[in-house]
Order: sequence, then C-alpha cells, then structure tokens
Amino acid sequence: MNKFIRNNFLAICITLAVVYAFAKKATIFQQETKPKPVVVAPTNYETNKTFIDYWRNGKIEATKYELKEDSIVVGEGSLTFSIDYTKGVNKTDSVQVLMSNFIGKIHKENYDYSAMTSAFLPLNLSLRPHTMKVINAVQEPQGNSFLELSQIPKSYEIISKNTFKEKIKEHYILERKNLEDELWAKIRINPNDLPTGDIEIIPSFSYWQSARKSPDIYEAKADLKDYSGTEFTGKKLKIYSLDYPDLKRNLSIVFETNFPYEIVGWKRISDGKIATGLRAITQ
Repeated sequence: MNKFIRNNFLAICITLAVVYAFAKKATIFQQETKPKPVVVAPTNYETNKTFIDYWRNGKIEATKYELKEDSIVVGEGSLTFSIDYTKGVNKTDSVQVLMSNFIGKIHKENYDYSAMTSAFLPLNLSLRPHTMKVINAVQEPQGNSFLELSQIPKSYEIISKNTFKEKIKEHYILERKNLEDELWAKIRINPNDLPTGDIEIIPSFSYWQSARKSPDIYEAKADLKDYSGTEFTGKKLKIYSLDYPDLKRNLSIVFETNFPYEIVGWKRISDGKIATGLRAITQ
C-alpha cells in the first residue's frame, strides 16, 4: 500500500483536489455567470430625430379633459405641451425644454376655482434630469396664491406669495429631487425615464396650495406597468402610479404606450377623496 501511494502520490493529490473543488462548487463549470452591467444610453432628446420631427415648427399640442370629483363632473381642464427655451442655472445659457401647461377650472355651487401649473423640463435629461422651473397660480374666493420653483446650484429656490388673510411671502431652499409636476413632460418625452421604486419626490404644487402648506420632500413608491382597467380608453395603455404613505395620497397617470405617449387621463386619491381627469372625446 505504501509503495502504491509513493508511486501514485501526484495522481492521488490531483484527484483529491478535483473532488474538493467539486464539493465546494469552485470549478469553472459550476460557477454562476454574472450578468453584464446594463449600459444606458444618454437621454438627449435635443438630437432625437423622431422626437424633434414631431414637435418641430412651434407645434403646440393641447388636450381637453373632463374633471370629476368622485363620479360628478365639476369642471374642465386643458393640458398643453410645446418646445420652448428657458435660462439655465447660471442665467446666461439657454436651455431647450418641453413645457407642460395645465389649466383647470372647478365650478362649485357658490364659487369657481381655477389653477394653472407650468413646468419646464430640459430635453437633455442626461445633463439636466430635472425641471428648470415650475410656476403655479391659484384663484379662489379666499384669495390668490402663487408658487415658483427655480433651479439654483445643487438646490431648488422656492418663492411663495398669497393674498389670504395671513399675507405670507416665503423664500426657502429645497434639496434637488424628483418633482411630481415634471412627470407629465417626462411621460411625453420618454416614460422609460420615469423614476420607479422607492423614491424621494416633491408632491405637486397644486397639492401644497390646497393644503395651505409649504412644499417639502416626501418618500413615495413609484410603479410603471401595463394598464388593465376600463375607466380610461386609448391605444395600448400604460399606468404610472405614485403612492405617498405619509400623506395618504395616490396619483395615477394613464397614457398611450407608443410615441408620442399621449396622456388619456389621471386619478388622484387624497384622504379618501377621488379626483379624476378624463380625456375629452373630440368629434
């Protein structure tokens, strides 16, 4: 036996090493292949031919919506998109943007309520992933209010004015995060650029105006998937949803899957109250 071991010592060692390697799943045949990292191409729509051809020559696209609270029609709204230019952070460069402009009018029994929100989202999202400016104005019987957000280096500057009994003029700074008011233009540029998962986001300025609070950053769960409901109609739809657990608030936007990603409607649920926007049928 000793003579056999001495004569075959090298072969025995190699055999034992191979057996040990298989036992530890350390051979090249047993190792898992790691997926290659996904390289995402820069999202610069200033040079995207399909996008520019659709929006060229000063095209302004306006869509009307029927506004409901619960199941009752209470007003009308319009959502407009167009290519525009705005000043950059250093106030000297000109930034090409897709401007979204929403105007809504609510008719109550004793008064009317109107709101306007404009957002200016850069087309070069790889360089500037967030809106350069948001403007919101509200008219109601109790008074008028105005909010403006602008990008400054690494932050947002927000100015607030109103004519309510407590005439407040606020000026404050927020960390630069996702904005609910920029999502509408992001859908129209490319919904694949929408943030998903657990995110930090600043809810819409219209929400802050109605809540009589100053804008702030909140955690939300964002989801993008195929739409399977029946309330909204259109060509092969998708739905983007935001859920704010701390605010007991949810927003869902439904839009067409294919370019130019037209928005067919939305639903907001806040403290159990449901507000819906449905694209009006044109004859």
